[in-house]
Amino acid sequence: MILRAVLSVVGLCVAAAGLGGCSREHDVVPPTTAAPIVAPTCPRDGQELGLPGAGVGPDRSGAIPPGFEPSQVVWCRVADDSESLGNGTLGFTVTPHTGVPGPALMAALRLPDRQQEDAVCQTSFPLPTYLILVDAEGRGMLPRLPRDSCDQPRKVVTTALTELDWAPGEPYQVTVSESGR
Repeated sequence: MILRAVLSVVGLCVAAAGLGGCSREHDVVPPTTAAPIVAPTCPRDGQELGLPGAGVGPDRSGAIPPGFEPSQVVWCRVADDSESLGNGTLGFTVTPHTGVPGPALMAALRLPDRQQEDAVCQTSFPLPTYLILVDAEGRGMLPRLPRDSCDQPRKVVTTALTELDWAPGEPYQVTVSESGR
């Protein structure tokens, strides 16, 4: 009887494996390079923001340095409203949002990457998440966002971001060359 129950559970896992069930997840420790100090404002350069068509600029994000205590977070939110400006460039609207980093966000940013064997990823090209942590002295840094198997920010990070109270700033337009698309 016990053997039959064990075989049934194993059978369910094997059957569910194709649907992502019973798969094994494991943590992957991200690089420990500390993030550099940057301006505490959203960039006005499409490549620096990592926008589609701009090519990806160098990844300057890194680990939150020991002793860096953020008092503010700036989320440079890129709207999914790209438009051709007719001169070989695309325009994107960027709106800076400011908030106070809560414990859930800070804990999420310190997590390792999470990899899942046999992960099924959607074919999508989400807009980048550009985040700046700012300390009381006005120094900004780009924290590395823990990634999932599909190289997207982990759900715990995006959930922590959406749960903060944000104050939107003035939107502005960023342009990138269409030739990079």
